[in-house]
Amino acid sequence: MDGITEFDDTFLETDDKVQLLNHIKQLYETKFGWADDTLMKAMVKYHYNLTVGKINKQEYLEEKANTDTLDDLLERLG
Repeated sequence: MDGITEFDDTFLETDDKVQLLNHIKQLYETKFGWADDTLMKAMVKYHYNLTVGKINKQEYLEEKANTDTLDDLLERLG
């Protein structure tokens, strides 16, 4: 084991995973633009694991359940 705690990120919606990864990648590309692809991927993956590992699964799922979708908002417009 490499010292990183294993965790379950399957509860996250795919769009949320992609947005989080893109955000982290953008942060690292801005600060560490000199890093090669292998190092960049390792840093992004490490930061992703740390972040997702701290997400409260129950709170996330409740927030998602209470968030209106685009279809819900359009339906309200009539």
